[in-house]
Amino acid sequence: MKEKWKKWFAGSLIKTNKEFSEFQKLLPEFNFLNYSEPEIRKKNIELIKHKSSLIREVILNKGGWLLPEKAYRKDPTHLTMADMHDREFDDFVLNHNFTTSLFTRFKFIVNDLLPRYINKFTQNGKKVKIASFGSGSGFDVMEAIKKFNGFCSADLYEIDPVAIEAGKRCAKENNLIEKIKFIRNDFTKIKNYKFDIGLLIGIICPLSDSLAKKTMHDIYKGMPVGSVLIVSSSSDRMPDDTLGRFIIEYCGDWYLQFRDSIRMEKLAKQSDFKVLEILEEPMKYHKLMVCVKQD
Repeated sequence: MKEKWKKWFAGSLIKTNKEFSEFQKLLPEFNFLNYSEPEIRKKNIELIKHKSSLIREVILNKGGWLLPEKAYRKDPTHLTMADMHDREFDDFVLNHNFTTSLFTRFKFIVNDLLPRYINKFTQNGKKVKIASFGSGSGFDVMEAIKKFNGFCSADLYEIDPVAIEAGKRCAKENNLIEKIKFIRNDFTKIKNYKFDIGLLIGIICPLSDSLAKKTMHDIYKGMPVGSVLIVSSSSDRMPDDTLGRFIIEYCGDWYLQFRDSIRMEKLAKQSDFKVLEILEEPMKYHKLMVCVKQD
């Protein structure tokens, strides 16, 4: 087990943090007194895994697609539920800044960023192909393309069969079966893509800059000239959220990169992209970079 989280969670900070006070009230069985001891930590994590359907996903599926989708849908029990699910506690987690930021990222991409670039490609009546890399169920893409009355289709690259089955059900429910194609494959192994707008959302968050650069460049090599890639990464604002990091690092033993705009732009340039813009979702927990492949 990594020990980095200890330096960020001194006992005095936890005891005086307002959010942790509320956390403790809702989960009194959690041992805050000796929380850093390995056996206590193990018991704490087992407790919270059985109580919280949201944090259960952080623990069992690091970086998985289902936690964001639960946040998108505002439904902690979507598809999975902890066996001793505590709705009051999960509502507390659902409305915390970290989880809310996943929802606001979703809304910003679906209602603002993606439609803006779709409109640019459809100005002359062109039909737009979207690709989502590590798509999960593709719920975000489906919500966006519903707005464009047949002008969009999507290729969704995903290796998790559960996500693909959930996505197929979602496509059927939204009458998008003919518009959505799931490709069960490691997207970095594919040589040629055909898309106008690509999405790489939440994939590079835990990757070192060298691995993130390789991932982006693998896509760059196979994408058409003139197409754009929208890339998200956890931002340099997120470290200020002590409870959010506690959920990710203490409960999940999972570690993110916290990138500012300079690091994001450097990644793009090292991957041979030209940066069009770097934005943030309203909570400012996620950087969103739009880059293009030029001649």
